[in-house]
Amino acid sequence: MKVQRVNDPEERRFEIIAAARAIFREKGLRHTTYGDIAKELDITRGLVYHYFPTRDHLIDAALTEFTADVVDQVAKWDAARTEGNVREALHGAVALLRRLVQSEDPFAEDLAHPDNSRAYAVFLDRVVEAVTTEIEASTVRDYAATYGVEITHIHETFLVLIYGLIALLRAHPEVPDSVLFDITWNTLHLEEPREQPHSPTATITTPDRAAAATER
Repeated sequence: MKVQRVNDPEERRFEIIAAARAIFREKGLRHTTYGDIAKELDITRGLVYHYFPTRDHLIDAALTEFTADVVDQVAKWDAARTEGNVREALHGAVALLRRLVQSEDPFAEDLAHPDNSRAYAVFLDRVVEAVTTEIEASTVRDYAATYGVEITHIHETFLVLIYGLIALLRAHPEVPDSVLFDITWNTLHLEEPREQPHSPTATITTPDRAAAATER
């Protein structure tokens, strides 16, 4: 990928990140060098070091962009789901999770290598937090407005759920989608529309609201 030289520092920075991401996907983290990136862009290694003094700086920037890609896929899943078809939406979410966790590109495989444990931990934390935030702002909000949400500590519950599903898929890649579906369905106390009629006043259950209901 030979590119035209640019003068804007921010453009150059993103250009280097884009090249690094492409080579990470091709060769993996451990086998990508600053020389590879410089050659790809037809620039000097010194210029790459100017923007990213260490590999940690470069990897951190690339992980930020990879995280954004994952969130974008989640947003597309949310936009494509059929309102009211809870089971279909969850089946789609499970399929997306499996594709993301069991990706066969060298970058994903190399991230799981023990030598990259720090990078993997950073990436995992960022992805789970970002995906949870995205789901809360879209899917959970829409579901709660129609059906109500019967769980407390929503953010924390999703964090635990997503971390757990990822760990399960990594340790037991053969686990069927039906198991992932059931775990999610039961953990979130999901219901079909026919099981819980439309309620315009339904709201997300919070610890305070739950306590007040108990007192009554």
